[in-house]
Amino acid sequence: MSTYYKDIYKLITECESFNGSLTDQEASSAIADKLEICRVTYRIFSEGVMTDSAVIYTAPGAKLGDSYDFSRDTTDTKVVTIRIYRFPEAKELDHDDKILFNIFAEAVISGVCVRNLITSYENVLYHDFQTGLTNYNFYTKNLMRILNGKNADDYTAGFLNIKNFKTINKLFGADVGDLFIKQYSLEASIKVDPEKLECFSRFGGDNFAFIILNSNLDRLLEFLKEARITVTHREDILEYTINSRVGLVKLENSMTNPNEILTPATAAFALTRQIPGTDVLYYSENTNSMLSDQLNYAEEIRKALAEEKFLIYFQPVVKSNNNGTVTMITAEALIRWRRENQMVNPISFIPVAEKHNIISKIDFYVLEKTCAKIKDWIDSGLTPVPVSVNFSKSDLLISGLTEKIISTIDKYGIDHSLICVEFPEAGFHEEFEALCYASENLIKSGINVIIDNFGSGYSSLQLLLNLNFNYLKIDSSFMNSKNPKSEYIIESMIKIADKIGIITVCEGVSSESTIRRAMKFGCNIFQTEHFEKALSERYFINHLKNPTWKV
Repeated sequence: MSTYYKDIYKLITECESFNGSLTDQEASSAIADKLEICRVTYRIFSEGVMTDSAVIYTAPGAKLGDSYDFSRDTTDTKVVTIRIYRFPEAKELDHDDKILFNIFAEAVISGVCVRNLITSYENVLYHDFQTGLTNYNFYTKNLMRILNGKNADDYTAGFLNIKNFKTINKLFGADVGDLFIKQYSLEASIKVDPEKLECFSRFGGDNFAFIILNSNLDRLLEFLKEARITVTHREDILEYTINSRVGLVKLENSMTNPNEILTPATAAFALTRQIPGTDVLYYSENTNSMLSDQLNYAEEIRKALAEEKFLIYFQPVVKSNNNGTVTMITAEALIRWRRENQMVNPISFIPVAEKHNIISKIDFYVLEKTCAKIKDWIDSGLTPVPVSVNFSKSDLLISGLTEKIISTIDKYGIDHSLICVEFPEAGFHEEFEALCYASENLIKSGINVIIDNFGSGYSSLQLLLNLNFNYLKIDSSFMNSKNPKSEYIIESMIKIADKIGIITVCEGVSSESTIRRAMKFGCNIFQTEHFEKALSERYFINHLKNPTWKV
């Protein structure tokens, strides 16, 4: 054999590390030339389907003659096949050249197999299996490429989470939820350009991160804020608007570590969850301070609860009479906080309480104080009306919720009919089974159940069909809507509720025309400042004494 062993060793080395072409490899070309090989191709099959193919060697002036196939199974359940072509006029191989030909074939097919396994490994290492997006490993690797370059300050990084993704799973089922995630991922990935080192990666679940040029950021954010996604499932076309919360960090050339970007991005994201109406936030020097303030605020809420600094106000729910008067039929207990001699609006502390798992303590605090007030009214000779107390969707996860509510009422020896429990419409979507269970048990014990804020989210007739409850509060945004469709929907909703024995209450209506419209449709029960605002106990007692008044 005239070819030296060192040339064969070099051939094997070249094949095992080739970058997709052997044409420019010295030993490969020399041996191919000796064997009069003019072309080498490969194909990779997975379960009988070709997934990849390429020409990896072509000799100058190649004209194809006889071909020879070699195949090998790989460890990742694929089959690699190479085809070696010789020139049409190539002479027959002698014994030594046949050995060399087989060595050449084995070296090439081994190299292709190694390259295939490396590609498969990188695909697993750097990609999310479900969506096909790049993953955390790729994201940090890509981020380092940018930080090691000279133009890092041209980019912005972001961390995001889909808002209320549980709702999609509850509305459509987990299988359809997966379809929405895949389609969302596909449409988001189209917004970035990998050639410019941009990427959109999935970190797991409904958490994602991206790197994008500053000049393209607005276009991506426009999509993320309100992505209208359409999927097909069992011949049904389903559509849903996906909204996201996003924390952003502008990259700087001085940054050297991915944690310098990811940590502040997630901090900015965390803050969006605690600031009502803020879904996109840039990290700044104040972000950590604001997060710390939130923790301090949460601790202050806990302390105020322990010291009973929260007050209970009562807003009448009234029936509108035909003679220009209203009659109070129930009321809602509402919490207020006197903090540093100022009354704090619940909108500022309730989101913090929800975020830091204090909301259940607040809800039971209100129930406890309400039961005590009702007991005092009865003892003083007043006739109380039923009072409703709000319970959040978080409460639905409490073990023995209904038993705790009932035991609290019984502690004060008042009739169960004097307490109503309000659950938000959001609880229907996210914890429907728990809501059904709690509602059924409460009603069996004589406690009325109210669904609050109906129409503020993605309401469903499943609520009316499968849930046992007594009152339906129609949200003010629905009642005050200017959309011409709203009239037909409200009218139908009120009529359906009436047919199945559910009492409707119109919340927050602010004009005479809206009140007249509701009454025209058959609803004459209202909870609104138009008739009476939330009152301290001192003033509310006047309505207990005189439940009918002129408006």
